[in-house]
Amino acid sequence: MAIDGGGLVGFEVLARWIHPDCGVVMPDAFIPVADEIGVLTDLTYRLLERVCREIREWPDTLTFSINLAPSQLRDPQIASRLIAILDRYGIAPQRIEVEITENALITDFGATKKVLSRLQKHGIRIALDDFGTGYASLNHLREFKLDKIKIDRSFLRGLDRGSKNEGIVRAMITLGKSLDLAITAEGIEEMSQWAHLSEWGCDFGQGYLFGKGMPAGKAKALISTGARGLKGAPRSPLRVAQL
Repeated sequence: MAIDGGGLVGFEVLARWIHPDCGVVMPDAFIPVADEIGVLTDLTYRLLERVCREIREWPDTLTFSINLAPSQLRDPQIASRLIAILDRYGIAPQRIEVEITENALITDFGATKKVLSRLQKHGIRIALDDFGTGYASLNHLREFKLDKIKIDRSFLRGLDRGSKNEGIVRAMITLGKSLDLAITAEGIEEMSQWAHLSEWGCDFGQGYLFGKGMPAGKAKALISTGARGLKGAPRSPLRVAQL
């Protein structure tokens, strides 16, 4: 969501394994296993193809983010394969955002930089996920031409109770602005958090306050209401949300 006004701007694509006996299996249970046995990249391709099929009739102003693991960024073919899938389905690359973790920046600096540069040259945006919880340095923020940082949900706790997190979050937003990066805050669950982030100049937010993970059908239904903004959304005449 856009922090100012609450307009719906996009979705993060979440993987879920629907097991016949166990029901819904969350990604933290099966993604590490898929990565270990070498099938994670194929799973990513299939997921992106599913997304492309779904969103062809959705408003072209909406963006969609997918996650890439550090191991995937060592694959020199992954950028070309992802781009080929978008071309096959006629999806503008500007609608896709690739999320990476801070650990990805230090796993293989050279290989990661080449993959990310290739994606960005084609128009795909790059977001640094869970910002503040990994090992990225200011040098990494300078060397990798990122488009967005996503403030980890752990820093949003206690924002209205004098927590030290307030100073950290405000510093992150200031840092992002100085580097001309868009800023998303993750894990927003309370209106008070939303209000603080609006006051401090954060661009976007996601979290249970706006909606939990949902299948594509429910997401389509949300578009008709969410795109008009949420009731009670903080608004500021000084800032304009950007995709």
